[in-house]
Amino acid sequence: KKEAEKSVKEAISNERTLAAEKSAHMLEEVENKWKQRVEMELQHQNGILGKKMDQIIREEKKKIEENAAQERKHRLEKLQMLQKNIDHLEGILNRRAMSDNFSSTVHNISVAMFDLIERISDNRPLGSEINALKVAANDDPVISKALESFPERLTTVGIPTTQELEQRFETVYESCQKIALVPDQSGGMLEHALASIVAALSLNENVKISELKQKDDPEAVLARAKYYLEHDHNLEATVKEFDNLSYPIKETAADWLVVAKDRIQAEQILKFIRAHVASLALDAQNQHK
Repeated sequence: KKEAEKSVKEAISNERTLAAEKSAHMLEEVENKWKQRVEMELQHQNGILGKKMDQIIREEKKKIEENAAQERKHRLEKLQMLQKNIDHLEGILNRRAMSDNFSSTVHNISVAMFDLIERISDNRPLGSEINALKVAANDDPVISKALESFPERLTTVGIPTTQELEQRFETVYESCQKIALVPDQSGGMLEHALASIVAALSLNENVKISELKQKDDPEAVLARAKYYLEHDHNLEATVKEFDNLSYPIKETAADWLVVAKDRIQAEQILKFIRAHVASLALDAQNQHK
C-alpha cells in the first residue's frame, strides 16, 4: 500500500513537472511571438514615422526656401525701387544742369543755320558759313552727316541760284531741241540748220501741259522740262525730265544738269537740317516746362 501511494505521488509529481515545463514552454513561445509581433509593429511604425518625418522635413525645407526666396525678391525690389528713385533724382539734377547748355547750343545752331539759309541763295562759296554751323552743332551727328553731304561746289566756288539756272536754261533748251530734231545724230551742217528752223517753229507756247504729258518723244520731254521751269519754277521736275532723255541730247545739257542737281541737293539738305533744328528747339522748350 505504501509503495502504491509512493508511486502515485511520484506520478503526480512527474505530471506536475511535465505540466510546468509544458506551461513554461508555451509561455516562452507566446512571449517570443509577442516579441516578434511587437518588433515587426515597431519596425512598421518606424518606417511610417520615418517617411512622415522625411515628408515633414522636405515640406519645411521647401517653405524655408520659398520664404527666403520671397524675402530676397522683396529686398531686391526695394533696392531696385530705391535705385530707380536715385536715378530719377540724378536725372532731374542732370537735366536741370544741362538744360541751359542745351538751349544755348540750339540757339547757336539756329543762328548759324539761318545765316546759311540767307546766304545759300547767293552764288558764292559758303565754306565759312558751313563751318560755323558745324562748330555750333557741337558734333550733333545728324547735322554733321548732313553737312558732309553738301556738294563740294558749294564750299569752293558756289552754286548758281535757281534764277541764274533759269536764265541759262533757254540756251541749253535750244541746243537740246536742235539735237532732238536732227533725224540722224551724225547729220551734217544742212541737217542741223534745218533742225534749227524746225525748232523755232515747233511746240509753241500754246501747247498745253496736259497734251505734253501724253507724249514721250524727245521734243515733248524737252517742252515739259521748259514748262516746269518757266511756269512752275520747279527745278527738280525739270531735271527729272532731262534724266529721261538719251544721248546725245542729255549730254548736250550735262554741264547745266550737274549744277542744277547740286542746287537741288543743297536746298534739300538745308530743309532737312532745318527740320532737325526745329525738333531740337522743341526738345529744348519741353525741357523748360
